[in-house]
Amino acid sequence: MSSQLTLLKHALNSDKVQLWNPPYTLENGKRGEITQEMLSKYSSVVKTSQESVLEMMEVLRMNAVRKLAARGKFYEKGIATLKLRVCANCESQVSRPESVEISLQQTGCELKERVAELCGVSSDRIKLIISGQLVQDENSLISQNVKCHSQVMVIICPVKVKEAYKMDENFSDLEKSREEAEILSSKIEDHSDDIPYLEIADQNGRPLKLPKEEKKALAFAMALNEKGRSSMLKKDYSVALLLLLEADKEFRKCRSDILSAVDNFALVNLDIVWCYQQLRNIDELPDAEKRLKVCEDCFKQSYGENLERLTVMKVSICI
Repeated sequence: MSSQLTLLKHALNSDKVQLWNPPYTLENGKRGEITQEMLSKYSSVVKTSQESVLEMMEVLRMNAVRKLAARGKFYEKGIATLKLRVCANCESQVSRPESVEISLQQTGCELKERVAELCGVSSDRIKLIISGQLVQDENSLISQNVKCHSQVMVIICPVKVKEAYKMDENFSDLEKSREEAEILSSKIEDHSDDIPYLEIADQNGRPLKLPKEEKKALAFAMALNEKGRSSMLKKDYSVALLLLLEADKEFRKCRSDILSAVDNFALVNLDIVWCYQQLRNIDELPDAEKRLKVCEDCFKQSYGENLERLTVMKVSICI
């Protein structure tokens, strides 16, 4: 959505103008009356021509009408409309559908197959992200907190032969990275606390005494985080995002007091937001805002409200 369109939308909302209702929308759904006075007023607000304001109003009106129709269909038949944003990593002929209709009782796998069909690719070449979470194949959409009008980020492999081969390698690396991280974390179970295979420390280097399962989850998360950062350095932001979201999921298996003792949880949230920015995914702005707040809270808890503990640490190092 352009900045002018966003500005116009906010202005209309502030004035309680409902473009989907009469007199702006007729009973048959077509455009009704938009007065010259309205066009003149909002032309001054968004600083553009009246013709452009009329076009933008029609875009907003049609979006609202479609949304109301989708909501009605959901309440009557249980069919939800999900908005799609396709992130294809190449100049390809991949279709970029704007939405998909599906029952929320269906599984993530069924949604993936439906989206793949609309995009014209095989389902094993895509990953779906909703509200900052990877969609799980085996679980129902409603159990994953998917709602009517949820925004779906679709990460898809390109179709050019050379680039497809590279991306296939990337997705192979994704699975390989996950397996390596899992192997690393599982080694914790094979060693006693007296002879630790992996020592996890806080910001001051003090070892953290953790239950075995929690230590394994934290180690798995940190390993996935490093794999994700490695992909970021290669500018493979789609693959990086998938690894970082997996890391975030593992971090959240740990207690909040443990997460506040290490920087990694804050950093993985920061890295996820950076990937959103690089992929230009504005639909995830609400999730990005939440993650930046998590990052800020973690750093404040770790280093103080004004980062005073970090300042003391730097001074100590200099001395």
